Amino acid sequence: MKKMILSFGLLLGVLATRSAADTFSNAGFESAAFTDWSLHLDLGVLGLPRAGLGPPGPYPIVPGSVVSSFPLEMLEPILPHAGNYFAAFEIGGQGILIETTSTYFSFLNQDIYFSSGDQLSGWASFADGDLAAQDSAFVRILDQTGTVIATPWQAVSGNNPLLTPRIVTPWTLWEWTAAAPGIYTVQLGATTEGDNFDPSEAFFDDLIVTPVPEPQMLSIVVVGLAGLFRILCRKRA
Repeated sequence: MKKMILSFGLLLGVLATRSAADTFSNAGFESAAFTDWSLHLDLGVLGLPRAGLGPPGPYPIVPGSVVSSFPLEMLEPILPHAGNYFAAFEIGGQGILIETTSTYFSFLNQDIYFSSGDQLSGWASFADGDLAAQDSAFVRILDQTGTVIATPWQAVSGNNPLLTPRIVTPWTLWEWTAAAPGIYTVQLGATTEGDNFDPSEAFFDDLIVTPVPEPQMLSIVVVGLAGLFRILCRKRA
């Protein structure tokens, strides 16, 4: 009897933890690359490039990479929230932009189907390195028309009059729940404008999709519990 209950409990555990994250590829960047993500980088021309960049460009103004650690001047390096890797965006800092009135975006996109009630969560961090509100980072959810319907997390620079060291937020949990079934775009990104000379950074890691129980699973649970109840009643009779 105990074996039967244990086996049924294990079955329920497997069904309850069935995750739509199986269809969310490279959710923690453990491929050590942006595999299965779509990466967009706005390019710009620099009047005074940072040392080592060479000619004026164009260069990604908010370059992104997958790293195992990210060094910050006068601070301990940023390490993954989980696993061995995470996504990092350096928001500016490439040099002085020629078109200083432009806004430059870089972001990662991945499309995934959500059932109503499915929950998406992840972790983000922001390193504020600017005294002006020129740099920002975000997590956005877009519907099938490309419209932003939710911004579960965002951060903006402008709180650091010293510029160095960075003012770093710890890894912060963000969450979003799908109100209706459909294919949504999960977008992780950052943007900058202005002189591009005082950089900030944004970091993303450990995305998880927690699905609501499917009707089939609920049926199995109900039938199984009813069966166990009948067996227990016979044992007591």
